[in-house]
Amino acid sequence: MSDVFKEQIVRQYSDTKELALRISVSLAAGMISFIAINLIGVLGLFITFFVILGAYHLLSMFNREFEYIFTNGDLDIDCIYSKKKRKRVFAADSNNIEIIVPFSDNSHNKDFEKAAVVKDCSSRKNPQGTYKLLGNYKSRKFMVLFEPNESLIAAMLPYLGQRKFIKQL
Repeated sequence: MSDVFKEQIVRQYSDTKELALRISVSLAAGMISFIAINLIGVLGLFITFFVILGAYHLLSMFNREFEYIFTNGDLDIDCIYSKKKRKRVFAADSNNIEIIVPFSDNSHNKDFEKAAVVKDCSSRKNPQGTYKLLGNYKSRKFMVLFEPNESLIAAMLPYLGQRKFIKQL
């Protein structure tokens, strides 16, 4: 087989829970800053600076993209925060991936109940294109929700086969 390298970037959109957290962080930063300036005076300006800096850092963590990289049977999923910081979410070779099925497929739910960790690496906008993956990572069972495009699926099929990759009909 020749070398295979496919990558895809998926932007994750906020759900209502994240929206509520963003509003809460913003309101808390505003209230703490207001109280610090009114009660402490000049020192309150320094406190306000650090509160706003912390709130900015927290809010930027909600801006996420996921990069799916498939290289010669190895699947890596990285989370990219604010297009600056990268963190590995999942990595496995084809031997450590047990099954991949469409999100709407409930016939394998018993297998997915074994997962110790669940990671949502999808955009949250396209449930028809979302897949569930069950695999081993860092000695634990992971269930990963992700949205591979057709070229990524085509690259994965020869390595995983129909037994592990049950395609959407």
